[in-house]
Amino acid sequence: MILNAVVHGKYHYATTWAEMEWLINEVVEHSVPEWTGGPGISPGEIANFSFAEGRHSIGTYDWWPDNYLRVAVNPETGYGALIWYVTGDRNNVPEDLANYCWVSDNPNPPGFDPRVVADPGQPRFHDIYSVLPVAEVRAALEEFCRTGTGDRPETVRWVHGDMDGRRLDPSG
Repeated sequence: MILNAVVHGKYHYATTWAEMEWLINEVVEHSVPEWTGGPGISPGEIANFSFAEGRHSIGTYDWWPDNYLRVAVNPETGYGALIWYVTGDRNNVPEDLANYCWVSDNPNPPGFDPRVVADPGQPRFHDIYSVLPVAEVRAALEEFCRTGTGDRPETVRWVHGDMDGRRLDPSG
């Protein structure tokens, strides 16, 4: 399986741990945070990680990976968040996992909004109950890459959500 990643808006591919570790470090340590000092603003950036048999790119239209881990980190606040989902093409995932999009869950959220972007296009930011300390985001991303299957990382807690990072539980 090949790790397909979009980091800083560019496609990257990795098959070795050294290549994957470089991508992990790039996301965790060098993600662009929210910027509001004119001219213009930026909500920050996200990165996408998937495993597939081949290399997927912007020009590939006949197939897509069946798993996605979306990662956002605000290195200025030390927090990040995750969104994981699979497509209907994935046949080895229990139905209770496959039928939902999953958002990282933090039962002990920070006492402030760390401004971790969920969807830069709207823009939309993660709920404080979905943000995790950056060390936990790194651990989940490392697990995802080490297993190499595209399965949901088990090192963090998850809650039902949507692809825009919204939580579907009433407590979030």
